[in-house]
Amino acid sequence: MKKTYLSPAKINILLKVTGKKNDGYHEIVTIFQKISLFDKLVFEITDNGKIKLSCDDPDIPTDEGNLVVKAGLALKRLTSQNLGANVKLKKRIPVAAGLGGGSSNAATTLVALNSLWNINAPAEKLAKLALNLGADVPFFLSGPAALACGIGEKLTPILPEKSVSLLLVNPGFGLSAGDAYKEAHFSFEPFSASQSLIEDIKSGNPAKISKHMENDLETWALKKSPKLALLKQQVESTKPAPLKTMVSGSGPTLLAIYECHEQAMEAKKNLQNEAPFLACVKTVTLHNPKPM
Repeated sequence: MKKTYLSPAKINILLKVTGKKNDGYHEIVTIFQKISLFDKLVFEITDNGKIKLSCDDPDIPTDEGNLVVKAGLALKRLTSQNLGANVKLKKRIPVAAGLGGGSSNAATTLVALNSLWNINAPAEKLAKLALNLGADVPFFLSGPAALACGIGEKLTPILPEKSVSLLLVNPGFGLSAGDAYKEAHFSFEPFSASQSLIEDIKSGNPAKISKHMENDLETWALKKSPKLALLKQQVESTKPAPLKTMVSGSGPTLLAIYECHEQAMEAKKNLQNEAPFLACVKTVTLHNPKPM
């Protein structure tokens, strides 16, 4: 039997870098938000004990360098599982784009195999495995949005009341999150998430949300890529004008928020010749990925 799971992308509505730990990891305050852009993972359980991955994108590694394989092997080691799985990854989230595609794939794999292998490990155990795979992987085990602190693993759930319409614009190349944190200059100013910030995110009101959109990695990304800086100017000047445009995460995907879905769609049409990847999406208000 085969089961298909959706693996959602995420955006960072807010990203503040507040410090650096002795182990080299940076401390952040961020708002993670899942969006309606999904990879698909198709799982077929086998009895050979192996995790075999295939992908419709030939540029994606399918060995142990892929987080899907890493997640499956980590769950096997934890539980002494004898079963295996054939996994087909249908890639729709741009790679190295600041949208968390690989981390989402890893979390989805943990959720899927925990169920399909009948392990039924508790959420706390999966969260520990997830953190070992990446700082933002635990978020993808949670609900639609969260306030994240620490290195991104300390999560406070946020339940948005309604979806917001966004336009994603990706210039067709990747930027490394590792390079971003290594090369960017931060002031490490303290930041405390106010109750009004949380309430505005929960409201689903685009005007209120846009007031909080800020990214400490954006300056680095725009300096790293003048092409991205020019593209941001084009998005901002294209009618209908967005309420706010910024780089998502470490980039290079641009995130533009609009008053309504029709405006986002019209802006996409007017920008269709400016970038190879454009997608109108909505913020997710549902919970964890379920089999289809």
